[in-house]
Amino acid sequence: MTVRVAVVGGGPLGLAALKNFKEDGFEVTLYESRNWVGGLWKYSDDAALSTAENTIFNSSKYRTAFSDFPVTDDMDDFPTAPQLHRYMERYCDHFDLWPSIHLNSPVKEVKRVGEKWEVQI
Repeated sequence: MTVRVAVVGGGPLGLAALKNFKEDGFEVTLYESRNWVGGLWKYSDDAALSTAENTIFNSSKYRTAFSDFPVTDDMDDFPTAPQLHRYMERYCDHFDLWPSIHLNSPVKEVKRVGEKWEVQI
């Protein structure tokens, strides 16, 4: 019996969780409220939290990268927010995560129903 898993949020940790659950054989779906992955690393002028347009990450790209997905040479040593956002999109491309990602799907409630969890989007 395949175990179904829901990941809430498509930021860096949500993407890493999605990838690892998929690799371990789970039936997994990631729900992201916005129309992109990468969490706050994509600038937005709406009311939700995001990076500023000119944000530069305060950690080296070599310490920031996922252990199984190295950064590219063209990324700055201290990446800009757009570079980090694109890196996360490339991560989704590389590990074929897109089919498991539901954008524009805010999770409204997670509750226990009998022996299962119900996720309402």
